[in-house]
Amino acid sequence: MRDFISERLGVEMITTDEHGTLLTIFVELRNIHTHNRGVVNQLFLNRIGASHPKFSFKLGHAYHVDFDQFVLLSRNTIEVAQKLDDMLARKFRLKRARYKERLEKDRKKAGRLPAA
Repeated sequence: MRDFISERLGVEMITTDEHGTLLTIFVELRNIHTHNRGVVNQLFLNRIGASHPKFSFKLGHAYHVDFDQFVLLSRNTIEVAQKLDDMLARKFRLKRARYKERLEKDRKKAGRLPAA
């Protein structure tokens, strides 16, 4: 995904090594929970590379994300998505508006009153 965005859109999705590492862990955890009942395999370990101080993965053991890890991974994913959104909006000069403002404007155009 990182290469696709870089090659096709000309922007770097990941701006720091930490963002990249955490996003890779997030995606690969999703993969082992979806396809391997959460059990850490060699493919998982190969893909995540060097370990992260907040995580301890053991080959052949099921991995369960604790709350603090979940928050760390979720915040990182949201931050990466927001930065990517900002970079693409700047690059392509996209007009931006908050969803609520856009919804009200669209409803007024359509002749409907805003929801209470």
